[in-house]
Amino acid sequence: MASSIDESDQAAVAELGAAGAATELLDVPAEYFEIREDWWLQARAKDGQPVGFVLLALLKPEKYRKNGMTQGTIYYMGVLPSQRGKCHAVGLLGEAMRLLSEAACWRVFCDTSSRNEPMIKAFRTAGFEERTPWQRPVR
Repeated sequence: MASSIDESDQAAVAELGAAGAATELLDVPAEYFEIREDWWLQARAKDGQPVGFVLLALLKPEKYRKNGMTQGTIYYMGVLPSQRGKCHAVGLLGEAMRLLSEAACWRVFCDTSSRNEPMIKAFRTAGFEERTPWQRPVR
């Protein structure tokens, strides 16, 4: 998170430090999200070194269900700065979509900062539809 382009990540790291920001991020509200252990996906370079990851979740509240199917989300995703632009994010998103499809999600939602061009490009490349930008407080 310390090298994230996302303003909310930067604010969390500035306020809590990198470890504190990561701890806060992973304090997933169990009443809202289901995260399965095998949904921590990691991308590796050809030499086996980790280069990025994605964490998936299902939304639990009934209001997100449609025709008995739930909504999935890309809960968090990151690629090391030195590895950005090498299609690792697109590969992670492809695998994420496969798993969320197997989980019978009717829709997969994700968001990012409107200034995070590498992530926006990855979402576009992976086939996500873009909505009108909206804002929420950074902290």
